[in-house]
Amino acid sequence: MKTILLALTTLIVSNIFAQDLSVIYDIKILKAPKEVKKVVKKMPDSKLTMRFSGKKTYSYITILGVFNQTVVFDEETGKGFVLMDIANTKIMVKLNKEQLEEFNKGKDSQPVVQEIKGSKKILGYDCKKIEMEFSNGQSYIGYITEEIKKKHENFQFLNGFPLEYQTVTNEMELSLTASAVDQDTKIKSTLFEAPTSGYQEISFEDLMKSRKK
Repeated sequence: MKTILLALTTLIVSNIFAQDLSVIYDIKILKAPKEVKKVVKKMPDSKLTMRFSGKKTYSYITILGVFNQTVVFDEETGKGFVLMDIANTKIMVKLNKEQLEEFNKGKDSQPVVQEIKGSKKILGYDCKKIEMEFSNGQSYIGYITEEIKKKHENFQFLNGFPLEYQTVTNEMELSLTASAVDQDTKIKSTLFEAPTSGYQEISFEDLMKSRKK
């Protein structure tokens, strides 16, 4: 009997973590350079779409319709790729785990996290309020749920999945709030495949050089 219960428990836990997940965030620009503020109202909505299937992750962010970036990574193979579409210039970079960590470095370095008073429901999920304090002195409020068993790629250190949070990128302070969560629909495997045409492939080293200019 113990053996059967152990096998069933293992199966249930495995299914929980193998479950596919799709999350869409609406992005609001809280702070931005003056030249950006002037055109924000005239530009399309900004969104972040994240999808998880097994050990594969996919994220697609579009900011004001002029910056589009896709990051795909397979934890099992240790390989992935980045797609960038900026002002009709399309590039692709293939990378390994170490390069992905370097690519993401500085975006959301691990902060001091503490749970603070407050909670709310987001899309039916119970969320607790947290404060994240970063080494640069900036602190942000977020809401995380323990009802979603996946880990957000930029917040592996959180004991829960963020459904609302703030971040800073490209001199803009952004607020992201989940507008849709889907744990029922199977994600197509083709979503995690690199395109075979339409993008100019460059090296990881050239990408990092261009980011420093």
